[in-house]
Amino acid sequence: MNRRLSAVNQELEYLSLYDNLTGLPNRSLFRDRIGKQIEQHADAALALVIVDIDRFQEINDTLGHEAGDELLRVGRRALRQGARAGGHHQPHGGRRVRRAAGRGWCGMRR
Repeated sequence: MNRRLSAVNQELEYLSLYDNLTGLPNRSLFRDRIGKQIEQHADAALALVIVDIDRFQEINDTLGHEAGDELLRVGRRALRQGARAGGHHQPHGGRRVRRAAGRGWCGMRR
């Protein structure tokens, strides 16, 4: 019973912190992590990069939501590869991507 309860609690925690489609950290976790990055590296440079996918709605409308979802997953993988050195990803509004560079934060969302 305790193992089952522990597993359910872990799943609930994951669902509360990560985007269901992409598996990327959500806004709440982003704020927490970016705050920690700023505190830990107060004397270091930090950049926040936001990437917008042009005509994303058109992709969903013409090719279907599955194609749009797959585009987000492919984009997430590409961003992750570019943020290997301690990078993080976070969904942000519609079709945008966030990445805090330095000790890296990155994200993509529909």
